[in-house]
Amino acid sequence: MAAVVVAALSFPLAGPAGAVPQWASVAAAGRWTPPALPDTPMAPAAARRLDAAVTQALKGSADETPGAWVGVWSPTLGVRVKAYGKAALPRTPARVDDHNFMGSITKTVTATAVLQQVAKGTMKVTDTVRDLDPSLATQFPEIAGLTIDQLLGMRSGLPDYANEPAGVLRLIAADPKRQFTPRQLIEIALAANEIQPAGTPGYSTTNYIILGELLAKVTGRTPAQLLNDVFAEAGMPQSALPAPGTRAPRPRSHGYIGPSSADELAAFGAPAGLAGTDVVGWNLSWGRAGGGAYTTVEDLGRWGALGLGTALLPKKLGDRRIALASQNPQGYGWGLFVEPGDWITHTGQVIGWEASVRQNTRTGEVVVVMVNSTSGLSTITSAVDQALAP
Repeated sequence: MAAVVVAALSFPLAGPAGAVPQWASVAAAGRWTPPALPDTPMAPAAARRLDAAVTQALKGSADETPGAWVGVWSPTLGVRVKAYGKAALPRTPARVDDHNFMGSITKTVTATAVLQQVAKGTMKVTDTVRDLDPSLATQFPEIAGLTIDQLLGMRSGLPDYANEPAGVLRLIAADPKRQFTPRQLIEIALAANEIQPAGTPGYSTTNYIILGELLAKVTGRTPAQLLNDVFAEAGMPQSALPAPGTRAPRPRSHGYIGPSSADELAAFGAPAGLAGTDVVGWNLSWGRAGGGAYTTVEDLGRWGALGLGTALLPKKLGDRRIALASQNPQGYGWGLFVEPGDWITHTGQVIGWEASVRQNTRTGEVVVVMVNSTSGLSTITSAVDQALAP
């Protein structure tokens, strides 16, 4: 945990669609402080425009997305939190309090846990894998000289164990119940034999699997324990990194492979014929500290309001986190992206679910979108953006 104890948090369970959550401030002395969230419900006309846009987008989704969960906390438009469509086919309606997997948004939580250790002085961003875990460096000498900074900022040059033709996706499709250990995932990535020189930018979940291993070595606790401490500190009681192979708690959505995502998976060696598959029972042990957490739309809104965890860090470290993303050619800092217009953001994708969260660090606006299809996010986020446009 961070050196400064956070003030007690108050966060209610999900309420009816459009309800305004009463979130307590987490501002503490010396912390990076986000703008205040709005607390006024969205005007009826704006709410109807948003609802119509999302409903229409679901009907036209190329990935046949069953459901969407949308949260908007806007200082100009107000607050709207609602679930649309189906949480599970054929008839289970989506609910605001449904749990969904958030994929790579998990990285923002892992990065926060790492930076909290940096703030405590138990690790430095200049430390290498060899410095922190000699046994891991010995097993994988290719990663021994990589620094925390390079791993956090996606500048390690390592390939992604998922996004490779010989990677994990074909193995998952062949055996959806298969359990992967972190070191097996690292081994799969390195077997691709596509390692670039350290310092080369390139998005790769492999970095965050390694960071999870380093956290465990330094603290003597599992990545799940550490990430769940961050969720608790953030006031997110409906979010967790579960034990590998564990489903999200009820109420939960079912995740699906739609037609477009079936084609994408086939490009990575998965068999044909996966379109329409319900993956709620598939093992997500391949996500772990890089993509294995679940959440709800309101909890993820809370995370967005905290600057994707930046508000849980000392001010200087939080400022540096965002500045580094702004300076990186690919817009990636220590566990988050920076986009034009003062937005910090991250998206996430696992087989069956996608999500996005973004915060405007100037206005405080937060927008969350979650879907229960593998490649349906962009359709819904585009509809939300159009509905929110002036």
